[in-house]
Amino acid sequence: MRFLTAREQVVVFTSKVGGTHSVGDAVKVRYDPNDPHRARLDSLWDRVWGVIVAVALLLGALGGTFAGGRLFVRAAAGSPPGRD
Repeated sequence: MRFLTAREQVVVFTSKVGGTHSVGDAVKVRYDPNDPHRARLDSLWDRVWGVIVAVALLLGALGGTFAGGRLFVRAAAGSPPGRD
């Protein structure tokens, strides 16, 4: 695949996503302006996967915060950890 960046730099890359695109077809491309060679086709699956990863990270952070808060409250109250 080949595309032109906003800075008018021509970038050539290989897509890992299969499809039925032909030479000359217009497709949407996602890329980092600071590293345009790490480009990929913009697809629904990419966007869904990004949301799944973000939600998983958020839930992990909230779980860690909750567990840490419980430990802190128990330590402040003088209870040994591991007892409910």
